[in-house]
Amino acid sequence: MRKRAADKFAHEKAVGDQLLENLKIEAKFERPGDPDKNEPDVIYKITEKIVGIEVAIAYYEDSDAKDAAEIAAGEKPLDPGEIRESEPIKR
Repeated sequence: MRKRAADKFAHEKAVGDQLLENLKIEAKFERPGDPDKNEPDVIYKITEKIVGIEVAIAYYEDSDAKDAAEIAAGEKPLDPGEIRESEPIKR
């Protein structure tokens, strides 16, 4: 598995694990989902049922997604204390 794919999977599993922990649901990780079969990102077994969790991230704008991908890939390291400003969320 390539580093970027391994990092993506590690993130998805961590999010799935944290979600189940916060919901106080005991589950056993089964395997990563198979995108070729349109499966969700991570597959768990809860009691006798198989449950899939799809992890999604929302960004304010396309440039936020691009920055996050470059930082995650190590292509654009953050400077110490760097903060990216954005507009406040409006309802």
